[in-house]
Amino acid sequence: MKIYDVCLHVGNGGEWLGDFYLKTKKQLEDKGLSVVLYTDVPEVKSFFDKNGLKSYVFLEKYDGEIDLDFLMKTVTDLGFNPKSLYNSEQKFYDIEEKDCIAYFARYVHSVLKLKDLNKAKVYITYEGDEIDHNIFRILARLNGGKSLYWGISNLDTRTHFHDDEKRYFKTPSENSDLIPEEELGWLQSYVTSYTKKKTNLWGDPKRDDIKFKLSYFGSAFKKVWNKISNQDHDPRRTFGHALNRYIKRLLRRQYAYLKYNNNFSFREDVDYYYFPLHVPFDSQLTQRGLPFYDQVSLVQTISNYLPYSAKLIVKEHPMGRGYYSISDLNKLGKLSNVILLPAYSNSHDIVPKAKGIFVINSSVGYEGLMYKKPVVTFGRSFYRKQGLTIDIDSLYELENVFERVKNHEVVENKVYDFLWSVKKNSYPVDLYFINEGNYNEKIDEYVKALEVELRKRI
Repeated sequence: MKIYDVCLHVGNGGEWLGDFYLKTKKQLEDKGLSVVLYTDVPEVKSFFDKNGLKSYVFLEKYDGEIDLDFLMKTVTDLGFNPKSLYNSEQKFYDIEEKDCIAYFARYVHSVLKLKDLNKAKVYITYEGDEIDHNIFRILARLNGGKSLYWGISNLDTRTHFHDDEKRYFKTPSENSDLIPEEELGWLQSYVTSYTKKKTNLWGDPKRDDIKFKLSYFGSAFKKVWNKISNQDHDPRRTFGHALNRYIKRLLRRQYAYLKYNNNFSFREDVDYYYFPLHVPFDSQLTQRGLPFYDQVSLVQTISNYLPYSAKLIVKEHPMGRGYYSISDLNKLGKLSNVILLPAYSNSHDIVPKAKGIFVINSSVGYEGLMYKKPVVTFGRSFYRKQGLTIDIDSLYELENVFERVKNHEVVENKVYDFLWSVKKNSYPVDLYFINEGNYNEKIDEYVKALEVELRKRI
């Protein structure tokens, strides 16, 4: 039986994504590496067949009887916590756990049938936390392969790779290399672009963000039909459930406007601290910040220790509007020393005026370092434990955290050393903004990066 060097996970992106990976496969093979592709997307499978591809693995949809206890025991025996593999999607789709676990188990049943089929030494997927990524991880474990994850770096949307099962990039904490002059100049320019130009954050929304295009009607019809027909019997995507989620989100978004402090302005005689909320189902919480998953409770705890007359600014994540429950919005609204700002407020207007930043895994903490602000971290962030942040391991540490913030200094040279470490351990290919129009331009750099990472592991 042939064992390939690498198995690449091809997700749901249509024919152009299939073409991206076909060309990636060819280039890697030209470099002497054997490659097999994996997908669970019928459209991608059809594209592979149309192009005569033989060496690929397709995850068939299973619709028969399942033995739930046996399947979950199998996943546990492989070393996984089953709940962690469907936790994010259950929360995102707001469905009962029994329905989500039953759907997840069908994936498990299907992937068990792929054991020993086109095995590979290394299995590469995106670091996301959707069920399809996690099923791919199970396949890697089943076949005794190594898992390798790629992700988008906060630094100039470069691409990084890592082996960590928690799926987060750990920056090397020691950097003994002197930063080359030209690289230091690039980093200084990069920091300036954040602290002077006030670059918009990813997903930073406009308040009036409804724009109509004719193509939307076709896309909307397709989505509605898929939900009505629901041929996969997917409890996450039934028409009734989708409509219910949409209405609830719309109502919550409108209700949030009543709780926002729309007339807020900074005062010179008040100390402000800042806590940016995550999207409630974000893997930054469900995987890398689970002890602090209840963000509102964490805000309440921080507010209990907040110095008298100081204020804690809290802002919804731009992509999370409508996902925060009304009860959570009410709890935040009742805290006299907490200011809830609109989600469309730009963090770059808040961070420079804050005495300290409290974050779980937010990119705002990373940006706060470039403003040389004290950053208090709770979750597994890539900028934690670098000698730059105040790292919290127990909530009891909040008793003296504000004194630590007061005495904490962010040293500029250390920030540049940290950024240089991030850059050295990432690659100049932007896969965050990859699409049908530009994917061909990214293949060469992506293949170069893959080859470097694979040579380390094969």
